[in-house]
Amino acid sequence: IYTHPRDSHCLLELVDFGGPLMSGSPRAEPSWETTYWQTDHPLGSDGLSHLTVAVSDLDVATDFFNRVLGCEIFHEGATASGERVSRFVLFGSETVIELSQPLTSDGRMSADLVANGEILHSVTVRVLDLERAVSHLDDCRIGLVERSEAHVVLDPEKTFGAVLSLTVAGIPEDPREG
Repeated sequence: IYTHPRDSHCLLELVDFGGPLMSGSPRAEPSWETTYWQTDHPLGSDGLSHLTVAVSDLDVATDFFNRVLGCEIFHEGATASGERVSRFVLFGSETVIELSQPLTSDGRMSADLVANGEILHSVTVRVLDLERAVSHLDDCRIGLVERSEAHVVLDPEKTFGAVLSLTVAGIPEDPREG
């Protein structure tokens, strides 16, 4: 089932992996291994950190994710720059969604919201070693548009317009870590 972004603040796909059309997630198989992505792949991915949805009204979006989808807020705060305010919710048992409202009219998220409306704005992947991941990106000629000690944002011009981030930082109070 897909939702329309105007109805749900972003496109959502709801899948029953146990249903007749989807016999099961390969992750449920006993032979499923995550170690390849962590140790053998040059990025050293430790999985999805979170998906960021750009919203125009954080309270309305939070109400929808809570009331309709059953998501509870586990962390909220503003960026140090004051550019945006966010609430983090757990959707299902594995997916964290950051609902984020820009507070200024400049910046990538504000431009995305103006151009596209409420939308999945970015994907952030956890990595085990940020320097190792950045070295691999350099080898692939993928530049960065932002960098801090714990976080990098890949150049969207090299990622077909997608805003992709890598981080070694956890999300405070993340229920997946408990």
